Amino acid sequence: GLGLGANVASITTIATPHRGTRVADVALGLENAVPGFIADGVTSSLLGFLQRTVYDRDTDSSLRSQLYYLSVRGAAEFNAQHMNDPGVVYESYAGRSNLKAGVNVCDDGKFANEPLNLDPVTPVLSASATFLEAHIPIEINDGLIPVESAKWGTFLGCIPADHFKEVGHKLLPIGFDHLAFYRKLVARLRSNGL
Repeated sequence: GLGLGANVASITTIATPHRGTRVADVALGLENAVPGFIADGVTSSLLGFLQRTVYDRDTDSSLRSQLYYLSVRGAAEFNAQHMNDPGVVYESYAGRSNLKAGVNVCDDGKFANEPLNLDPVTPVLSASATFLEAHIPIEINDGLIPVESAKWGTFLGCIPADHFKEVGHKLLPIGFDHLAFYRKLVARLRSNGL
């Protein structure tokens, strides 16, 4: 959408909120049907992830703008203003955590879902993961981003990891191997001539 398509061969996104996340809606106070204690936990999870405070949210216009474009309404506005370039290959991965198998929601990826490979969510993301799962239909997520929001272009599949583990922030040296994942992703792109 910025006229830079000739300089970009492909974009692969990992757990990106292309369609926004209700977690940002709650952090901005846009979600009204949420009990206070859940909203506080969700807001704390997101702002903690961003290493910011509620005071920052209320006083920093840049942070409010960033949160807005992570919200469901803001993401839709962003997408309408920034169209995909037809010469760029768009692919995406989503994350799934909180011991959810992702059956059905992760089964339409290019690579097979592994429903027996489960991930416990990092404790700081438990409030936001549970909040997203409380909606009907349940929003399988990585603690911050619903799977359906992360799908863009060719959906490659679900990673059994929460939003922190997807980039290598984990408490124990077991589970999802982010380095192996990214090496495999780069090797696949290279083999496809990208």
